[in-house]
Amino acid sequence: MSHRPPALRPSRAAALALVLAACAGGKAPTPVDLESLDLFLEPVPQATGLLEYRSPGRTYAGPARVEITGTDPLSVEAEDFDEAELLRFTVISEAPPAYRRGPGGEWIDIGGFVRDGDRFRIDVDRAWGDGRQAEVDLAVDMSAEAQPAPTGWLRPGTRLFYGVAFDDKPITRIVPMGVTVTVEEPAEEGGFAFSWRADLDENTRTDVRGRTWQQGRRQVSAEAIQAGIRVADRFDETAPDSFFEGASSLVLPLSVARNLETYGGAGFEDADLDNKAVLERLQEREVQLRADGGLWTLPAWVTATSGAEGVYVVLADPELPLLLTASRPGWKLRLMAIATAETAPEE
Repeated sequence: MSHRPPALRPSRAAALALVLAACAGGKAPTPVDLESLDLFLEPVPQATGLLEYRSPGRTYAGPARVEITGTDPLSVEAEDFDEAELLRFTVISEAPPAYRRGPGGEWIDIGGFVRDGDRFRIDVDRAWGDGRQAEVDLAVDMSAEAQPAPTGWLRPGTRLFYGVAFDDKPITRIVPMGVTVTVEEPAEEGGFAFSWRADLDENTRTDVRGRTWQQGRRQVSAEAIQAGIRVADRFDETAPDSFFEGASSLVLPLSVARNLETYGGAGFEDADLDNKAVLERLQEREVQLRADGGLWTLPAWVTATSGAEGVYVVLADPELPLLLTASRPGWKLRLMAIATAETAPEE
């Protein structure tokens, strides 16, 4: 797909110029150099995985980061997107299935192994030396082909695994701090609601009672998401309610998205930016994301405010303009994986 924005027809270009000028108070918006933008997109993974993990302490069912670290014998690393617990497996025999013990006897795996071409499945009971136990089922596809996302996938029960990076913490660009978002039923028709659980930043936390996470809920009113222009996306339980008042969150207001689709630009306000801005659609592209145990292809718009103070990759759907990535002064947000409602862990 071309990385150049589609050419505008003269009538549409004129309409866009009027929209942008009106949004900018009559001033010409600062041009944006598309080639210089950092979109904070993740490379397409070489292998995908669907992980089910059950222990007395927690359960998880959803996509996993997977890396094949060796082929003779087969060595696999898998990490969930919720608590980022790293699991290592070494298959010393496929038939009959046998697994190597962890270093120093740290863990023992007993269970099955099945292979079908580039796909294989690890199904084991794991016992750690400290007494912990878990049932682990990992399905891996080493050559997953991306499929178009199904319609209606963003509904109550869907989990969105975001990552947050801070400019003053370079390591978070490599290993983002995790945010798990669970879509919920909105309080009013036409609204948007979700609960969230996020890693705590140890350098800024004020409560040091052993907690490593914070959590909250967000209700976006129908008016804010249908007709507003403001977004607010921080995951901080200490943020004042006024920060989110009248704002959508994780989803662009639909009025903004419709103007982006029709005119290529819209008036826009981000709670992390100082002033009302002009948001311009610069490019159409496809983004591939882990979803359950495979890959989805999502159509997206690359958008930016004047001068690229805010840069957003948005699902190219005026009725579902979900943020895939967002870059603001000081921090960035990226959707790393999706778990559909069907993969929610059993209670």
